[in-house]
Parts: sequence; C-alpha cells; structure tokens
Amino acid sequence: MGQILDFLSKKKDDFNGNTDDLDKLIKKIEAFVHAPTTGKHTERMLPFAQNTELVAFVNRHLKAYFIGCQELEKDEYGQRDYDIIWFWYLVALLMYSDKVEHTIVFVLERLKATNNCNLSILRRIFHLCANTVYEKQLMEIEAYFYDSSRETTIYRWLNTLGVTPPVAYNWEFLFQLEAKSDTETYPLANNLSLTVKGFEPEGNGESFEIRLSDGEGHVRGRWNDFSNEDHFRFKDYKIQLKTVPTVVNLIELITELEEIYQFNFERNFGFSHFSRGFKKKENIQKWLLEK
Repeated sequence: MGQILDFLSKKKDDFNGNTDDLDKLIKKIEAFVHAPTTGKHTERMLPFAQNTELVAFVNRHLKAYFIGCQELEKDEYGQRDYDIIWFWYLVALLMYSDKVEHTIVFVLERLKATNNCNLSILRRIFHLCANTVYEKQLMEIEAYFYDSSRETTIYRWLNTLGVTPPVAYNWEFLFQLEAKSDTETYPLANNLSLTVKGFEPEGNGESFEIRLSDGEGHVRGRWNDFSNEDHFRFKDYKIQLKTVPTVVNLIELITELEEIYQFNFERNFGFSHFSRGFKKKENIQKWLLEK
C-alpha cells in the first residue's frame, strides 16, 4: 500500500462515517497505476465526493500528509517524496466537493510559493474536474502559468516569428523535417529526420523538444530547455556541434547537420500537427524556407 493510503488507514479512528466507505475508497485508489490524465480518470472519484464524511476526512488528513512530505529531504530530481499517483486522486476527490476545501487552497499556495513543477498536475486536475466552485482558484493558477510561461524559450521564439499560440489549456505543436538525398549515394540520409515539438510550458519550465533520429536507430540526439549537450550520437561516436540546439537556433542546427552529412533537409514539413487555435502558424514554415 502506498504512503498516503497507509497514512489514511491509520487514521480510521478519526473517521466519523462508515469505515466500509473508507475501505472502498482506499481499495479503489490502490488499483490505479498513474495520476489522473483524463476526465474519465478523475470521475472515478465522483461517487466518493458525494460522501460528506469522506470528503471531510480526506480534507483534514491530506493536508497533514502534504505538510509532512514537504519536510522530507529532496530526492535526486529536487522534489520531495510523496505518492505521485494516489495523492492526486484524493486531490481530484476534493475538487468535486460542493464547496472550496481548504486543503486545495493550501496545496495551490504552497506549490506556487516554491515554483513546484507539480503545479502542472494540479492545473490539469482543475481542468479535468471542471467544478465551478473552484473558479477563483482556477483563474489564479491560470494567471500564474500565463505570467511564468512568457519567459520560456518557446514563447519567446513564437513571438519572434509572429505566431500566437492558443489561449486554451495544454496546447502543442509538432513538425518533422526529413533528409532530402539519394540514399544510395548518401546512405546516412536513410530516414534521417529532425522532429521539433513545442508545447505549453510545463511546471518545470520545459517548453520544447528537438529529436534527431534515423530509421536504423544509429543516430540519436535529443534536446530541450534544460539540455547542455552540444553533440549527438552516431552509433558509438559522439558528433560535436557548435552550439547546444534550441528552437531559437534551429536554422543553425539544420545548416550544421547539412554540412556534417553533405546533404540537405527538406524545409517543407514532412509531417505537422498544431492544436486548434494557433494564429499565423504558417510563419514557422515561411521562416524555415526563407533561411
């Protein structure tokens, strides 16, 4: 049993309702293998949210558990240890309450104060539960992301190109550029592709990913906001680049790869996908073709 479920089980004496209801909740949540990512996932908590004694119990003890976890030592990723699955299902349960629960307000304020990357999970659950009772808190977390995201690489790049991303939550785009060459003359061009993905900045500030790969798995390169690797791999060899790749210097990366391999990338998208609501997205294609 996970930490939070074990924690709640030990508090049964403080539960004012039928303990069978608490046991059912714990058994239900214990079966989940990842944090909620869709509305169907959070809706699993709806029947339990109708039980006022369960809501009050979770509200009291989830806050105490969260405070206790904040006092733990940070792990290798800079985060403190807690149940990253069941904790968020209990948050979803409180999100379905017919009134604002103080634990949700407390967790929101604490995560904001520490710029915690788990704000993105909390934000997602706000949207998935879509309970108008929490409209004020939803506006608060949206304002936080709006302010912080404008400093990220992806927003600065899109702004330079005159591209406006959607206002809607959780947008993304992806496009792929493919090598253009006679593969018999230049066998290294076989299925060589450069994939660029941009997305609404996550809680840790990550906002883009660039991947270089081929059909054989020989070429491997991956970069994002936090990369410091100025190279990629060809089989067991490290191929040095002049700079660390980002979306901002994407043209420089393409040009350098073309010089290394002695062939060109097709500047028209081989494949592309944009979330609905992008304005002037064609400017990205124009920018690639003009350079």
